[in-house]
Amino acid sequence: MVAYLHGSKAKGWTLTICKQPCAGPEFSNSEKITVSGKREANKICKERGIKPWNW
Repeated sequence: MVAYLHGSKAKGWTLTICKQPCAGPEFSNSEKITVSGKREANKICKERGIKPWNW
């Protein structure tokens, strides 16, 4: 499992969790979690055993 972090300080951050590196429909249909930033995203990844992919 891998996680992508995307967004901005102004708009907010979203953590998208996929089974493997992905794009297109698989990325759109993946689990999305709203987070406050990298610290919270890292905590979620560590708890779930997910590899942070793009940060």
